[in-house]
Amino acid sequence: GSGLYTVTTTATGQPAIVTHYDALEREIRTGNQRFDGQWQFVDKTYNRKGQLEKVSLPFKGSSPSLWNTYAYDSYNRPTDLTEASGKTTTWSYNKLNTTETKNGIATTKTLDASGAL
Repeated sequence: GSGLYTVTTTATGQPAIVTHYDALEREIRTGNQRFDGQWQFVDKTYNRKGQLEKVSLPFKGSSPSLWNTYAYDSYNRPTDLTEASGKTTTWSYNKLNTTETKNGIATTKTLDASGAL
């Protein structure tokens, strides 16, 4: 894998886990060795602001083909998640409310004046 450095985690009776990090110490690839001996990976990419932009679905081989993609507003809050399956989750914000819409179902969280849910 590529990256600035790699951390390998092993435990008795557990598959090995390898995590690759970039120069900004962000996780860019995680792999785990399956019980059949093959490796399975998940890749992550980041936008210019350092926000998580894409997370691959688990894959074997050298490069992923399916991604979940995130978008953010000018306040660095998540606004959209588009899954590889085509499902979407959106978030909208106003002063005291955050509304999440997932699979067509909206859930609104309201903060009180102190900022508590």
